[in-house]
Amino acid sequence: DRSIASGLNRNAIQAESSLLLLAWPGPKDARGYLLGASYSEVVAATSVPTMIAAIHPDRDLTEHRLALVARDEDLGPGNVPSLRIAADVASTLAQRGRPLIVGPVASGDLAAIDVDLPDAAEFPGGPEDLIEWVQHATEPGDIIILPFLGIELRSVAFEIYDSGRSVLAVTPNPESRSALNGS
Repeated sequence: DRSIASGLNRNAIQAESSLLLLAWPGPKDARGYLLGASYSEVVAATSVPTMIAAIHPDRDLTEHRLALVARDEDLGPGNVPSLRIAADVASTLAQRGRPLIVGPVASGDLAAIDVDLPDAAEFPGGPEDLIEWVQHATEPGDIIILPFLGIELRSVAFEIYDSGRSVLAVTPNPESRSALNGS
């Protein structure tokens, strides 16, 4: 292929993948700009939903809670596909007996746009500001599932990661399918 990004896209299509999982390599240095595709290039080139995982290597991921971040602005028509993919990922991971907390939006707001979550999901409420809500409702080590739109991660994802929490940033792409279906 002409690039790493188009090669990953072709492979995802041939494998009939329903989700492309990328490890976040951390902040880019000059060598990263010269030698490889950035996550934003891969997201822009692929036609399947993509999740970028920024996991703290020193954490035991089996011990920590999951938190799905959903703000009022994520409920808008242009952002709902990203929120649905993030909710699919959160629900799938929560099926393994993990606690799932959701916020800062209320459960009724998500039900109004047909976002399904496990019955045991908790909605602790708290501040409307996303960073404040994460600090209020979660603990360092928890896994934060964050929907995003476009090809750039929001700076808030970096702030959450820097606070000791792992981040799974999820975005849909054109012709995206549910993240629950497959490989």
